[in-house]
Amino acid sequence: MTLSPSPRRAETYVTYFIIATVAWTAVAVAVLIGELHDRTSFVLSNALSSARATYEKDIAFRRWAAKHGGVYVPVTAETPPNSYLKVPERDIATPSGRQLTLMNPAYMNRQVYEISQSYSGAPQGHITSLNPIRPENAPDAWEKRALLAFEKGATEFSEFQTVDGTQTFRFMRSLKTEKPCLKCHGNQGYHEGDVRGGISISIPTGEFTATVERSSRGHIAVIILIWLLGLGGLWLARRKIANDARELSESEERYRQQFQQSQAVMLIIDPVSKAIIDANPAACSYYEYPRQALLALKISDVNVSSPDELTSCLAEVLDGTKKQFVTRHRLSDGTIKNVEVFGNPVRFRGTTLLHAIIVDITGRQVAEQELHEKMDFAENLVMNSTTPTFVVNSDHQVLIWNRALEELTGVKAAETVDTDRHWQVFYRESRPCLADLVLNGDFDKAAKLYSRLSRSRLIPEGLHAEGDYIFDSRKCRLVFSAAPIHDRDGNIIAAIETMEDITERISLEEQLYQSQKMESVGELAGGIAHDFNNILTVISGYANLLKMTLPDDEENQHIAREILASVDRAADMTSSLLAFSGKHEMLMQHDDLNAIVTAIRKSLGRLIREDITLAVTPCREHLPVYADRVQIEQVLINLVVNARDATRASGTITVSTLLVQLDTTLGEGSEVIPPGQYACLSVKDGGSGIDPETVKHIFEPFFTTKEKGKGTGLGLSIVQSIVSKHQGSISVTSSPGTGSEFRMYLPLSDGHVSRKPPEVTPSASQKGSETILVVEDDDDVMKLLCDILARYGYTILPATDGVEAMEVFAAHRNEIQLAIVDVIMPRMNGREVVEKIRLQKPELPIIMTSGYTDEIIDRDSIDALNIAFLQKPVRSQELFTTIRTCLNRDQEVA
Repeated sequence: MTLSPSPRRAETYVTYFIIATVAWTAVAVAVLIGELHDRTSFVLSNALSSARATYEKDIAFRRWAAKHGGVYVPVTAETPPNSYLKVPERDIATPSGRQLTLMNPAYMNRQVYEISQSYSGAPQGHITSLNPIRPENAPDAWEKRALLAFEKGATEFSEFQTVDGTQTFRFMRSLKTEKPCLKCHGNQGYHEGDVRGGISISIPTGEFTATVERSSRGHIAVIILIWLLGLGGLWLARRKIANDARELSESEERYRQQFQQSQAVMLIIDPVSKAIIDANPAACSYYEYPRQALLALKISDVNVSSPDELTSCLAEVLDGTKKQFVTRHRLSDGTIKNVEVFGNPVRFRGTTLLHAIIVDITGRQVAEQELHEKMDFAENLVMNSTTPTFVVNSDHQVLIWNRALEELTGVKAAETVDTDRHWQVFYRESRPCLADLVLNGDFDKAAKLYSRLSRSRLIPEGLHAEGDYIFDSRKCRLVFSAAPIHDRDGNIIAAIETMEDITERISLEEQLYQSQKMESVGELAGGIAHDFNNILTVISGYANLLKMTLPDDEENQHIAREILASVDRAADMTSSLLAFSGKHEMLMQHDDLNAIVTAIRKSLGRLIREDITLAVTPCREHLPVYADRVQIEQVLINLVVNARDATRASGTITVSTLLVQLDTTLGEGSEVIPPGQYACLSVKDGGSGIDPETVKHIFEPFFTTKEKGKGTGLGLSIVQSIVSKHQGSISVTSSPGTGSEFRMYLPLSDGHVSRKPPEVTPSASQKGSETILVVEDDDDVMKLLCDILARYGYTILPATDGVEAMEVFAAHRNEIQLAIVDVIMPRMNGREVVEKIRLQKPELPIIMTSGYTDEIIDRDSIDALNIAFLQKPVRSQELFTTIRTCLNRDQEVA
């Protein structure tokens, strides 16, 4: 087979070149015409916008003046009285003799227009009318045309004119008669809504024109440059194609040899008949046809595309516009393969044929699809990850900035992607991020920049670091993790950095630590209070026995009373200790706020420093409240301790009580209290004060302004909780430099103040002969109970813990008429003992005692189990009264 060149090929290429050149030039000319049109449109648009804005400003100015009936101004040479204004009191004089004249809207506009004439390039205005009062307001020729147009229904009139040699945009809009205008123009026959003239605006367009011409010259230069570059490209393309044609003629034989010997699949196709003219051995092998069988086919028998699509594709290859395309071919067994076809026209015996090289891309497309899916999956994984993440390439430019990082930093991906300025988001100075250091492998520099740096245990080149950062005024503690991304050859091509905001976690850990610490202290305080109450029970009991045995003279009885009074004071201390530990059970009673403050005054003095003065000022009025005295004392202690910490040396803390009348609702949320009279406790210090932002958070749990380790952040939250339980409210008044005042408001009580009954010797009526089961793990308390109960005739069955109690109960079930059970005991606590006894003998009266309950039993449980409860230390009179009450009630029921 011999390939011969086509003699007309060169002429065809020249024709194509001329057509392309003409088309390219036509495109350039069209773009130039559009540029000139845009220039005119720009000037018109800007001038029109400026004129309309000026008109609206003038109308607003006029309406303001008309709304106020004009403005009186001093009479001057520049501002003489308006002879055309015929209204009463146009000219007036002030008491000092100063002459004033009324300036109406038209006069005001005119003076503003006269002033604007002194500014070069400023918009000029003119009020005009076909029927002017003032002759100077008569229209010029252009304005007259506009006014006549308004009478025919037009509302706006504009055009370009040359005024005094200057290109000017003239604009005019109709001026309608409004109600205030009738004062001056009503005698001309105008009515509200009539068009009585217009405001003419003249705007020099020199600045607009100059601006657009400067921009346009650049655009035109760019268009011409692009046109010239296009012509150059067409010329180079034509030259290359011509050279290729000459070389093709010289190498056709060489191509034929390559055709036969090539391992690539090659076909020679007639683009008209679509017949396969020739096929190399590689094609026969690929399609699995003998050569003659393959040559008997048409390309449409192999290509599964539609006839129209195939014809179009062959035509594009034939005219050189398409040299490569992807399609599908059918093998002899019917298998469909994805192929990439590289085609070009060749001349053979005076006929233009197509030379096609077919490459099977089925496997490659599958691999590429899988790769794209993996890349898309990886990118989506990063973008949709809840972990703030960014990826930088080897040039330190950001490739990915995910949504979680946008939310953390407030910086959008559009601001960072394809830039190397991501460090600015985290640092105020120019320095690399952790991912940049991983890219560079600069671990020494990383150690200098990050105080908390460690290597990754999973990825050798990976790094972890921790630091404090501020985003939108919010301080965050972040943990950074960075690792390199490698290609198949192991080269580092990118790095990924993730961030974890551990601010809340650290806060929660600190809160947990404080809670655990407070819980441990509370458990210790509760345990101490329990043991101390047992000791006080023994002291109180034996003091009562001593009082019973001593002579009745005043001196001996005074000694016993003092011992019992000390026991009462110690019992109050243990109650405060239980309140501090959180184990105190709320005991509401009618009390006096003055008495509460007075009673704790000495204790408060021991809480403050020697260089601070404590001033306590009780109210003269009676302040009855229904409250838990122990908890109110805790409120006062917490407030005084906070005041102490805030007060400087030689300062004063003032504690006072007041009777206040609230005229409005006070408080927020659950602490809102209505207007009325309240007992108020005030604690005021002379410290540095609290800023408004801090005041918003001071009652939040674990919020503290004290140094780390010097405060739990629970004091004021506990205060607020206690006040809320008392149906009261607490407020704070403070500002930096003026100190702080906390005020607690409690509702006044109508009840009588509860008084602790004096300790008296049990009477003979409280003696008895019943058998009592006493369950107590403290030996001293057990001995006391046995001694004192035996003295009054009772038979005692002792048990030192719950298990022994159940054994004694089982042996003496029918004899036992009352049980006294301690709450906290080893092996089996008091509640379990009571529940087991109730199952066997529901009617048995039971008294439970405890220094503190450790959440084993509460008031609701006491009511549910139908038992009596005595708080240690137990007074003898209270014990015998409760015993007789339980036994007598049981006898009445029986």
